[in-house]
Amino acid sequence: MKMLVSFIKARLDMPFGTHHSKMMLLEYGEGVRVVVHTANLVHKDWDQKTQGVWVSPLFTLLKETAGHSPSLFKQDLLEYLSVYGGAVGRWKEKLSLYDMSSARVRLIASVPGAHAGAHMHKWGHLKLRKVLESSGPADSSVKGWPVVAQFSSIGSLGQSDQTWVCSEWLCSLSSCQRETSCVQSLPPLQLVFPSVDDVRNSLEGYRGEGSMFT
Repeated sequence: MKMLVSFIKARLDMPFGTHHSKMMLLEYGEGVRVVVHTANLVHKDWDQKTQGVWVSPLFTLLKETAGHSPSLFKQDLLEYLSVYGGAVGRWKEKLSLYDMSSARVRLIASVPGAHAGAHMHKWGHLKLRKVLESSGPADSSVKGWPVVAQFSSIGSLGQSDQTWVCSEWLCSLSSCQRETSCVQSLPPLQLVFPSVDDVRNSLEGYRGEGSMFT
């Protein structure tokens, strides 16, 4: 029987870079779908944990138009795939033939490596900052709102809260369309993280703590 699964190693340009994308490209006879999810591709993540899944509309082959959505979703996706090249990059050629004009979202992707110059705002939270500054809510409509972030795994947060989390990162998450040129102070940051009791009372109990990194 022909092997239907192949493994492709992502190129990591630095020892601390990681590749942790959670996305599916599903090809059907009548079109393709893009799925972005929060779960790892392991059984317990899908069976025992609450996850988030975004499923695109069914994209069909192009007819006459370029098939770019007003939100630039297709451009975001093709740029992301082009970074990896090889077998993954070949999906860029395939997906370029499909009409994705029905997509109404932006794709904020991260790729391994350090980024500088024009590439700084193409990935990660700096890409999110750029999108919110151009298409986010007006600053007056969210005045006084905190930034609430929920997560279950922690990487390196820096030596203090001002090293990165409550400065650069918070600035990105709180970005919006400015109605004035005045620089406003950053909003409060609220982080939601599972407590010991949350883990103990979960479906997996203490066995579920393996998904949490401190």
